[in-house]
Amino acid sequence: MRTVETPRTAAEIAEAKHAADLDFAAAVEEGFKDVLVKSGLANEDGGPDLSVCADKVYAEIKTKHVSNIGENDDRFSPATSSSREELTRVVVTEAPTPAEIEHDEVHAAIWKKCHSLIWNLTATNGDRGRVQKKLDADKLILVRGKVYRNGNTIKDGIYVSTHEEVVLREFIGPHLVKMRKLAEALEVDFEMAAERSPALAAPMRAAIERALIEVSATLPVPTLGSGESNGRKALGA
Repeated sequence: MRTVETPRTAAEIAEAKHAADLDFAAAVEEGFKDVLVKSGLANEDGGPDLSVCADKVYAEIKTKHVSNIGENDDRFSPATSSSREELTRVVVTEAPTPAEIEHDEVHAAIWKKCHSLIWNLTATNGDRGRVQKKLDADKLILVRGKVYRNGNTIKDGIYVSTHEEVVLREFIGPHLVKMRKLAEALEVDFEMAAERSPALAAPMRAAIERALIEVSATLPVPTLGSGESNGRKALGA
């Protein structure tokens, strides 16, 4: 005789989902620690030893030196450039395989944690990037930029370089793009607010000028001071 199951309530379903989520998270954490231990990257608590990880990333990435672009472009070769995935697999030697990642959600989540661990160590900021700081001894700059594999563009490439065009485009370039977008957004908002309430124009202009002077003091180039804040005039527009 067929047994008819009693429908579960919303609360029971939510409780079951919560329990399943906890089990999944625990399995991922246990698997991640196992990968770290087997890869020689674990600290005494089983978590990532960031110092050891950074040393291994540094040892690998300092060999990925892009000194030529265009013809014989170094960014096309794994010998002179790396991708996020390539670097992770070199450092986290026991990370889940592509087949495991494809067929098992726990392994996929473990791989994601491995990915994040290595990528975070390669922050390019001079003030907090662990590997970037280590490269000071080599007078090389850690760059996150495009690399190319088998005719495909890989956006999360990474390598070291002092090539002028590469540094200007891939290292400093993203900051300049953000700066220009911020200036454009500020202009639009200023015009909107001033149009709706003309009395706001003067105090907003003064606040913007103060901010520009403060920011200018930190920039490594001569900038306009008070009374010279009309960017269009300065650019000859």
